[in-house]
Amino acid sequence: MKNNNLIIVGLGSIGANLAHYLLSCKYKVSVWDKDFLKLKNFSKKNKIQFKKKFSENISKNSIVILTINAGKNVDKFFLKNLKSLKKIRYLIDLGNNHPDDTLQRYNYLKKNKITYINPGFSGGIEGAKGKASLMLSCKKSQLKSLNNIFLDISGNKKKSIKLVGKKPQAGNYVKIIHNSIEYAILQSLADYYLILKKFMKCSHNKILKEILFIEKRLNNFYLLNIFKEVILKKTNLNAIIDKVEDNNTGAWAAQMCMKYKFPAQILYASVDARYLSKSDKFTKPFYNKISKLSTRTLTESLILIIKFSYIQGFGLLDRINKKEKLGLNLNNIIFNWKFNSIIRSSLLSNFSTFIKKNEFNLGFVYKKIFSQKKINILLITLKELSFNNLYPSTFASVGIWIFHNQKFHFSSFSLVQKMRNIFGNHNIKIKKFY
Repeated sequence: MKNNNLIIVGLGSIGANLAHYLLSCKYKVSVWDKDFLKLKNFSKKNKIQFKKKFSENISKNSIVILTINAGKNVDKFFLKNLKSLKKIRYLIDLGNNHPDDTLQRYNYLKKNKITYINPGFSGGIEGAKGKASLMLSCKKSQLKSLNNIFLDISGNKKKSIKLVGKKPQAGNYVKIIHNSIEYAILQSLADYYLILKKFMKCSHNKILKEILFIEKRLNNFYLLNIFKEVILKKTNLNAIIDKVEDNNTGAWAAQMCMKYKFPAQILYASVDARYLSKSDKFTKPFYNKISKLSTRTLTESLILIIKFSYIQGFGLLDRINKKEKLGLNLNNIIFNWKFNSIIRSSLLSNFSTFIKKNEFNLGFVYKKIFSQKKINILLITLKELSFNNLYPSTFASVGIWIFHNQKFHFSSFSLVQKMRNIFGNHNIKIKKFY
């Protein structure tokens, strides 16, 4: 056996698949779930002994891996089993928690001499089967001790996992930004498909041709592969209720845009789009046919928007790192994301070149990515879409960013500042050349 005792707590889709996978890797695994029937059935199916009480699973050098939903359930589990947890070697929480919760739990458990590690975990059910992307922030000695387990969980063929940060909650921040980029890319692909299919009346083969063009430009692009799979299967999307579920990480990313005063329109817009999907529809749909916009122009715009999603994610992460002093290593984050993360693509390697002295140089990246030629392509796309009363959230949000980052702002911000001063007596700064 590879380990004295691994205890998987929580037999939902992640926990059950992870336990089954680790058993296949010849680890000694025991499981526990508050649902006794679920615990009994899983244990019987996998031919392992089970104990009704969690405490009965504990032995010397036990490693507990939590796979229960983030939130109050985690705290309840800790409080109920604190005495037993004091006997274990490590407590690894694979729930993607809010950074503030992780830090609070880390400090509380540390006082009780319990080593708590909460990495960011990406990959869903497939990730639980040995294809996870882990965003670890723990001590080097702890990583060394747990390296083989983490390597097996991630399926990392390079046999290397790098720490993303120094503070215990750093991995949570990285996971949140990972998810915000994921939201933005998913929404941009959906917006793109809607325009091609509904308004440009593109055939199945025409859409596949454009996907192949993107594949040549962006390699190893996991989300594009999924998009392509849906198109190839000719999935009847009309049969699916068009209300998109969301989890807390997307909302947390939007909140962080505001908290750290970082303009990340596409990250916020993609979360907002999910809320819009669940709102009541009160206007009749538009059925204009777009005739002047070429499919390749639209595709080039999509590629720019996908790049923009990564850029704003890295920019926000860099801002958070500076404010919170997390000790993030941006190159290590990219390294880990390239293995099994939902947002893996060849773009990640390209962005490594934009990191200097562990800082993401936004100004340089914008100049490199947003050439006037590419901006003009996007502006043509936006013009044709708006002419036909189409304002897809991802395309429109990037258009807003480009408009507000021009050198000439039509005095809008200066007027706002002047009006604020009249009713609030705020300080006004006068330009030196006046």
